[in-house]
Amino acid sequence: MLGRKLDKHLFEARVRDWKVNHAEFPLALPHLVEYGVERHVAGRQLVLLGGGVRFEDAQIFLKSVEKWKLPVACTWTGADRCNFDYPYFAGRPNTYGMRWANIFQQQSDLLIAVGTSLGYQQTGFNTEAYLPIGEIIHVDIDSEELEKINPKSRYRLQMDSSEFLSKLDKSLDQIRPEWLE
Repeated sequence: MLGRKLDKHLFEARVRDWKVNHAEFPLALPHLVEYGVERHVAGRQLVLLGGGVRFEDAQIFLKSVEKWKLPVACTWTGADRCNFDYPYFAGRPNTYGMRWANIFQQQSDLLIAVGTSLGYQQTGFNTEAYLPIGEIIHVDIDSEELEKINPKSRYRLQMDSSEFLSKLDKSLDQIRPEWLE
């Protein structure tokens, strides 16, 4: 893996600004690179869509990012957001989910969880073992969900899922993800 570990305090200081002024939200992946996550741009990232993502927004996002071969999974409550029609579908990982999807998720080094509470059904009760080699960016509009202690340490971003997915999509269009080269 390339790069250094993400500086959580520096990242979360910037996130506080985003909560106040979303217009200044930096483009997602280049901004993460700025804070030391360049290894994730070429790593094993996974986007997890939950029930808090509107169906229409999920379909627009999937059509747009397919060219980047971005793996996308969905939670039980977001089951209709992505399916086997998407070529890089990574399943439905959770307690009642697909075993292969759970393995895929556990081997990710960056999980971008959008519109999901990341509750115990998703993470299991041993939350320290959830995503053991990776980091989590948790995007949700509900501050109560972001303040929960489950799962382990994660980077919290209070933002509407539609807006975040749109900005993530635009950021991918402005860089050439290294995993494609």
